[in-house]
Amino acid sequence: MARDPGPGWVSDKVSHGYVADYKPFVMVDGEGVRCSLYVSGCLFACEGCFNEAAWSFRYGRPYDAALEDRVLADLAHPAVQGLSLLGGEPFLNTEVCLRLVRRLRAELGATRDVWAWTGYTFEELAAGHDDQRALLAEVDVLVDGRFELAQRDLTLAFRGSRNQRVLDVRASLAAGGATWHAAGLRVPPSAAGLTQPDGAAVGAPPGPQRRSAHEREHAGRRDREAQRERHDDEHDVHGEEPGRAPGGVAGPRVLGHAAQERRPHDEVPQPGDDEQDGPGDGELHASMLAHPPAPGRCRPSSTDAGSPRSLTA
Repeated sequence: MARDPGPGWVSDKVSHGYVADYKPFVMVDGEGVRCSLYVSGCLFACEGCFNEAAWSFRYGRPYDAALEDRVLADLAHPAVQGLSLLGGEPFLNTEVCLRLVRRLRAELGATRDVWAWTGYTFEELAAGHDDQRALLAEVDVLVDGRFELAQRDLTLAFRGSRNQRVLDVRASLAAGGATWHAAGLRVPPSAAGLTQPDGAAVGAPPGPQRRSAHEREHAGRRDREAQRERHDDEHDVHGEEPGRAPGGVAGPRVLGHAAQERRPHDEVPQPGDDEQDGPGDGELHASMLAHPPAPGRCRPSSTDAGSPRSLTA
C-alpha cells in the first residue's frame, strides 16, 4: 500500500535535481503532441508502480541547462501542444519543475499547456508547502492520487486506477475544490459497462479491453523476465551455466529493465536517502542507451506514461 506524505517530504531536502528521462514529441502523456520530462525520486512507493527505477532520487542524470534548452526548443515546435511532468514525483522535485515551467511561460506564454502526474491529491497540494503550491498554480491539468493496484483499470484515460482523477487545476483553484477536466470524463468504447467519475453507469458489459501503452510495456517486461527465467531453467536442467550457449560458448546477455535488480518494497527510499540505485555521476545506465521501447504510464504515473528511457535524441 502506498505511503501517505510525511513532514520530511520536502523537495529541497530529498531532491537531487536528477531526471530519469526526457521524451520529445510523444502522444501518450496527455492530449496532443507533448514533450515529457521524467524527474527522479518518489517516496509514495505505490505497489504495482510501473516505474520503480525512478523511486531513487539519484536515478538517471542531473538536470542541466543543456537539457532545459533542448526541451524549450522542442516545445517551440508548432505541432507541440504542451509539456508533461512525470516521474518519480514532480512535487518532490519542484526546483527542477518550477525552473522549466517558469521559463516555458516566459518564452511561450499560454500557448502550451502543462500536465503533471502526482501521487499527492489536489487537496494535499493545495495545503502543501509553498513550492508545491507554486508549481500547482503553473499546471493546467493534474492527474492526482496514489496508484492503487486493487483499483487498477486499463480502460481509463491518462490514469491507472479508479481513485485517481484528471483535474482542471485552474477551475479547481477558482472553485476551491477538485474539478474534473474533460479529458478525464471521456469514456472509450472499450469501457462500456464501467462507471464514470460521478458513479453513473456507462452501458453494456465491455468487450476486449485495449491496454494502455505503459501497461503493454509493463506486461512486455514481465514476459521478458519470465522468458529469461525459463531459459535459465532449461540450462540448469542440462547442467549448463545460465547465460551460456550449449557447449560452453558465452551467449548474449540481455540488458534493460528486465536485467536490473528490483528494489524490495521494504527498502524504498526514505527522506534524506543518499544512496544511488541508478547510474552515477550523471551517466546513463547501459540499458538506457538501448533502442527505447514503445511509448507508454502511476503513473506512471498511474496513467499512460513510459518508464525511463534514453535521453539521447
